[in-house]
Amino acid sequence: MGRQEVIVDVGGGVSYSPTETGGRPSSATLIIYKPGSTTELVASASATVDPGNTTLAANAAAGATTLTLTSGANFEVGPTYLLRNQSGQHEWVQFSAVAANHVVTLFEPIEYDYVSTDPLVGVGLSATVASAKADTINEAYRVAWTYTVDGEVYYAKTFFDVVYSKWPAVILRTDEFELRAGRAGADIMQKAGREGRDFADEITQASDDLRDDLEANDARPALFLTHDQFKRAVALRVLLNMAETDDYVPRNWKDDPGGWLAECRQNYRKAFDDALARTRTYDWSNDGLIDSAESERQHHVWLSR
Repeated sequence: MGRQEVIVDVGGGVSYSPTETGGRPSSATLIIYKPGSTTELVASASATVDPGNTTLAANAAAGATTLTLTSGANFEVGPTYLLRNQSGQHEWVQFSAVAANHVVTLFEPIEYDYVSTDPLVGVGLSATVASAKADTINEAYRVAWTYTVDGEVYYAKTFFDVVYSKWPAVILRTDEFELRAGRAGADIMQKAGREGRDFADEITQASDDLRDDLEANDARPALFLTHDQFKRAVALRVLLNMAETDDYVPRNWKDDPGGWLAECRQNYRKAFDDALARTRTYDWSNDGLIDSAESERQHHVWLSR
C-alpha cells in the first residue's frame, strides 16, 4: 500500500487491506496515535468494512476474464476482492470494468475453477480522520487496526502523514514525459507503444522514488505546498530506474551501458538539486505561510548542498 496522507485542517480517509483469506471481516475497529507516542489521537472507533459481498451467478472456469455476479452492488474498479471456491482455493481479483448486467471484467484471468454460489467479497477497511484531528502537520501518525475474520481476531498497523498537499501518485503525465526527458523520452515512449504499455507504472514508481530521495536529503514532503517543480526530476528518475534495470539504453550508448547509467545518475541529481534550489513552496516554519525570508532560505540551503 502506498503512503497515506490527509490534508491539514481538512482531514481525509485512511485504509488497510487485510491479507487473510478466510472471508470478509465481520467487524473492525481502530485507534490512532500521535507520531512517536502512545498518546491516543482517536480512541477506539469503528472502521468501515468494504460492503462488497455477493456470490457468483454462473460457473467460471480457470482462465476466464469475466465473472457474472448475483449482485453488482458495492463493487467497483479499483479495490481488490477475495474470490473463494468450495475446495478452499482462493485468489485476489481486481476489475477493469463493471457492467450494469452484473458482469465484471478482470485485469487478470482467474487461476481456478468456480461455480455459482462461490463467494466474492470485499475485505478492505477504512475510516475518516476528521478535520479537528488533522490540525497539525506531521509524519507517521500510527493507526492500530483490530478486525475479525471467520471468528479469529487479527491486528495490523498502518501510518499516515498530515500534509499541506497530498503527494501526487503521478507528478507528470505520460504525455509530458517526452517533453521533460528529451530524445531518450521520445525513444522510450515509442518503445512503450510497440510493447502496448501506457508507461503509467514507471512514472508512478519514479514519483515514489523522488519522494524517498527528498526524505533522504532532509526535506519533509509534507511541507511542500506544490509539486510541479519536480516534473523534470521525475522524468529523469524514470530514465535512471530504466538504466539500473537495463530496460532502456540508447543506441549510442549500447557499447557502454555503465556510462549511460552514470550519465542518468548525474542528470537526475542535477535536476533534483535544481528543483530544490528553485522551489518557493516549502514551509520551513510549518506555519502555513511562506514569506520572502523563508523563500530565500530554501534557495540558499539547498543550493549549498
